[in-house]
Amino acid sequence: MKEIVTDLIAEQARVDVLVSAFTDPDWDRPAAHTEWTFKDELLHVAAFDYAAIQMMAGKAENVQNFAAMNLLMLPGRNLFICDTYVNETPTPEQLADMTMLAAREIEKFGIAPKVALLSNSNFGSAPSSSSQRMAAARKLIAQRAPTLEIDGEMHGDAALSEAVRKAAFPGTTLSGEANLLIMPNVEAANI
Repeated sequence: MKEIVTDLIAEQARVDVLVSAFTDPDWDRPAAHTEWTFKDELLHVAAFDYAAIQMMAGKAENVQNFAAMNLLMLPGRNLFICDTYVNETPTPEQLADMTMLAAREIEKFGIAPKVALLSNSNFGSAPSSSSQRMAAARKLIAQRAPTLEIDGEMHGDAALSEAVRKAAFPGTTLSGEANLLIMPNVEAANI
């Protein structure tokens, strides 16, 4: 039944692409100790590879990778989180691409994106490979999308509280609460 409903949704052109999963007691899922990623899920459930997904969904011009974005519909606000499943440790270029694509999708909801690049560091306070990737992504995004309201790298509390952010970095360019959180890696995105 689920397959019929999803086919009808796709047929009525209500979506561009639909990837769905199902629960099957006979499904031979790896042992609990084995890491299981979204990519594995797609490959197993639909017997797809990236080429098949590319053929179905396509990519925006000059974009090299896929990314996933989740939406949390909270009382009084919406919060988008990206990349939640696909890129284990995205490069600065991948982070820049996914940030700009996610911002465009948010605009389709009639919402002005306010982007926070999350990290274990608040504006250089704890240099690490992760925080350096986020800072490098910030520079790329500033070049490619100079009007996008974005700042980082920063902690999650700084992203969601202007007061905390201004205390850590008075020169922040982000006003109010961020509504798009760009995660430094899949692990952080799934905590």
